[in-house]
Amino acid sequence: MPPPPQPAPAAGAAGGTEQPPQGGAQPQLPPFAPQRALARFARLAAASRATLQATTTRGSDSPFPAATAATAADVDSDAFSSDPSPSSYSSHPPPPPPATPQALAAALTAPPTRRILDAATDMPRWLRSEALSRYLDFVQLVNLAVTGKKNEDARAEARIVKLVAMLDQVEAWIADIPPQESPQRFGNKAFRTWHQRLETSMPTLLAPIVPAALHAALGPYLLAAFGHPTRLDYGSGHELSFLCFVCALCVAGVLRIEEDALAVGCVVFVRYLDVVRRLQVVYSLEPAGSHGVWGLDDFQFLCYYWGAAQMIGHPHAKPKSVLSPDTVSHLRASNMYFGAIAHILSTKSGPFHEHSPILYDISGVPRWEKVNAGMLKMYRAEVVEKFPVVQHLVFGGYLPFEDVAREVEEAEVKEVAAKAGRDALAPPTVGEGEGVAEVGGGGGV
Repeated sequence: MPPPPQPAPAAGAAGGTEQPPQGGAQPQLPPFAPQRALARFARLAAASRATLQATTTRGSDSPFPAATAATAADVDSDAFSSDPSPSSYSSHPPPPPPATPQALAAALTAPPTRRILDAATDMPRWLRSEALSRYLDFVQLVNLAVTGKKNEDARAEARIVKLVAMLDQVEAWIADIPPQESPQRFGNKAFRTWHQRLETSMPTLLAPIVPAALHAALGPYLLAAFGHPTRLDYGSGHELSFLCFVCALCVAGVLRIEEDALAVGCVVFVRYLDVVRRLQVVYSLEPAGSHGVWGLDDFQFLCYYWGAAQMIGHPHAKPKSVLSPDTVSHLRASNMYFGAIAHILSTKSGPFHEHSPILYDISGVPRWEKVNAGMLKMYRAEVVEKFPVVQHLVFGGYLPFEDVAREVEEAEVKEVAAKAGRDALAPPTVGEGEGVAEVGGGGGV
């Protein structure tokens, strides 16, 4: 057997030159600034709690503890704004926010709806939307929190334990609903029974996590997080939906991003990966939108971005260490990146450079910082900016489809820069442009 090829040069790991986002528009969001993002989530969470508290009777029917109670005058109506009807796709600015707490509460508790129906018309709006801005801030805040950390370093507060218990519950159903034994070409139809139980049990699953008033607003994200019951598939869009659910919990004030970001990555997301990987194997789910061997992974993505951040500063393991079975076995339980590699090795046969050439090429990158920076660029290009992946997302009060308030964002960026200096605006891993070519670009998911 001939020896495996050497990892491709830096540019080759990208699989080509990065293509512009679909829809003919480049992203129009402000740069990531950690302090600004933390302040933004705190403001949104306070506004959500105050809005819902102001419209309910204090006591047993209140969706939040009395300690968060607020009068109508305390509600920050600028923190949330209304959304035009799903059938309206005007390029004009969105209407002004509702004037009353009752209207704001109605917007926050209403079921979210699909808005990305046409690539040419709706993708440009998505790329400059408030929803995408909040989501990318969330993803990068978690990335900062997990940098240099092992999975076991995270401390799970009670609110995190409730999310893990919910994931434990849905995994337990797999034993109750075994796969059908009859030959089936694409996916096992028993998954439809499992997913039907997920749908009918949604109120019970959400009850310990969020108040009943938010079930309709947040439930659809969780329902779409485990795969498609008709197509019998799972992909990075379902992973995206789960993380939108967790992001919305932060916006709602159920989770506290400034305290829970490490546990979100190293506890909640790791447990979610355990569940969906078991679903994929037991029910033979098809990869949704996979690029085959020329994709990064058949099913997941963010475990590589956050896992690379975890490896930054590791005294021994380098990106090329994924080629060592002993190192993979040693690190799989404590690191998301090596955990993903271990799962691939357990489900695929043949040489690693043949069934996972993109990951093999990335192993030639010298530093974890560069892998981490490139993974974010690839995630934007291959997941959040791809119409086939995001077309099924839903939008509502917590993840609004309206344009981000650029003038507010830019003012906040300037304020942070004035107080904390340029370091507050630096990317979480490496300097601008460094390491992007090594991993970014055309790799698929």
